[in-house]
Amino acid sequence: MQKYLSVATLAFFCTYLPAYANTFALSVNPESASIPQGRMAGVSVNITGTSIKPVALSAAKDIPKGVSVRFNPQSCKAPCSSVMTVAPAESTIPGKYSLPILSTADGMTSSSNFTLTVSVAPKSDYSLTLTSDRGTVSAGESISITINLDQESGKNENITVKTSGLPSVFTAKLSSTSCRPPCNLIATISVPLGRIGTYPMTISAANPSIKKSTNFTLTVIPPRATTNSVNSASSPTTGNTNIYKTTSGLQAPTAPAKTSTQSKTNQSISQTLSLGSKGSDVVILQNYLSSDPALYPGGTVSGYYGALTAAAVGRFQIKYGIVGSSAEEGYGSVGPRTLAKINSLL
Repeated sequence: MQKYLSVATLAFFCTYLPAYANTFALSVNPESASIPQGRMAGVSVNITGTSIKPVALSAAKDIPKGVSVRFNPQSCKAPCSSVMTVAPAESTIPGKYSLPILSTADGMTSSSNFTLTVSVAPKSDYSLTLTSDRGTVSAGESISITINLDQESGKNENITVKTSGLPSVFTAKLSSTSCRPPCNLIATISVPLGRIGTYPMTISAANPSIKKSTNFTLTVIPPRATTNSVNSASSPTTGNTNIYKTTSGLQAPTAPAKTSTQSKTNQSISQTLSLGSKGSDVVILQNYLSSDPALYPGGTVSGYYGALTAAAVGRFQIKYGIVGSSAEEGYGSVGPRTLAKINSLL
């Protein structure tokens, strides 16, 4: 004979079975955290046991003003876990708060407390540095300066940058006038002919709460001659006068040409150099190499020892017999022998 469940039996299962099947418990890890104003932190929420339907997660309605609590995922079937993101606003009053965290499924609820300590947000601060605080450039040419901005503490805010202090006939162009750290900007300084000397420049940076500045010293030396020279007509009193074409495209009279375009200076390089080196020694090296286009065709004077500088050093080493080929150890680096040879020619 076919048997059927009575109405009373069905009512029992419908009423009490979910309660037996939903045996879950909620916990948070860690149970407390200190978070500065305007910051956020993640907390692990764990649900143990079992559940027929997904367990919904929520924070009590009376959480402190300005505190945001989010769950990812918002619900899941036990056993499972979620990440709770707690974020006090910049306006949240510093102090200690208890945040009740709830989990609910089929009328069953499990809760746990999370203790939040809101601390005062650290003062916003950043650093402003240059790859080098000085550089040398030939008149009629340009030089690039790398400006480094790094966030030290506090809120990461947009920083505006500007240059000042150079004569109005100089041109200073920034790759961008603002950025959000960490970031780097390039300042390109173009120098006219006829302005030999030393010029101080100020680089300033500012965000809504703090201003900073640093100084750069620019030394302008006489224009370098290229291999493309033409002789002017002979003068009955002074003889031949050479006119050399500068890299700016203009022409300027100079003294009679010497047998080599590389002339002696009073400078010297104080240390060995290699890929990644920065500073005034690299500037001196690049200035020397750039006086011979066969060694350093690009002629860039940036204060940074990159691949082009290394290639120029390698050509110098082969020219003077320091290395025999690019396969030899030390090719492209200014080691002791290369350093001594360059300094003897400076």
